[in-house]
Amino acid sequence: MVEKIKQALERAYRERENPTASLPELLANARYYEVDLDRLKENRIITFHDTNSNIESYRLLRTQLLNKFKTDNITSFGITSANVGEGKSLTALNLAISLAKSADIHVMLIDGDIAHPSIHKLLEITPKRGLIDMLKEGVELEDAVLRTNIPNLWIIPGGLEKDDMQDRVSTGPMELLINSLSDNNRNIVIVDLPPVLAKDDTMAIVGHLDATILVVEEGATKKDEVARAAELLKQNNLIGCVFNKFSRHQIAFH
Repeated sequence: MVEKIKQALERAYRERENPTASLPELLANARYYEVDLDRLKENRIITFHDTNSNIESYRLLRTQLLNKFKTDNITSFGITSANVGEGKSLTALNLAISLAKSADIHVMLIDGDIAHPSIHKLLEITPKRGLIDMLKEGVELEDAVLRTNIPNLWIIPGGLEKDDMQDRVSTGPMELLINSLSDNNRNIVIVDLPPVLAKDDTMAIVGHLDATILVVEEGATKKDEVARAAELLKQNNLIGCVFNKFSRHQIAFH
């Protein structure tokens, strides 16, 4: 089964090497979901609308990542946290939407936390397939990708929870998946990763990404947990921390 998905992703990667092909052209047949845009703010997804006072922090983060994208050729970012419940998925989704609103940037958001997928829950959609189906059952890339009414944003959800979700899933094809979706001129890939102290799968995936960002929740994440997480990630181009629920700002980037 792993060999089957590798072949599918290798085929997709060869197609991506055609410089005239864009991500929207390749994924034009992706399953479409209509997101209730009015519900986004209720789920703390603030970057689609421009009325929230905390949106400036995300704009600053977006600008810094776009600079990395343009000057350092960094096209794939992982978002993780030390522990569960520190806001990494919300940060990843808000950041992906903010980047997607930038001109000529196509963003692919992958829910890589397949044991506890939440991106589809935040968007209030029910996908039939996702990353878990690609890794365990060899589902084709185009059958797992979703397009929505949020312009320039494509999503690979983690998938629906299954009885055997706790079984170890091979992350070997992730490199091919990320490469097949990355394009130095047009596309950015963001992966919502499992918490780095909770799942060793995180370290297997971050090695295939250009950079990682650590989300820290003020008043919840302990200093030693931040230090341990940063130590684990430092070999994988940890470029900064996002402070969620920060007392002076919603987020801060350092």
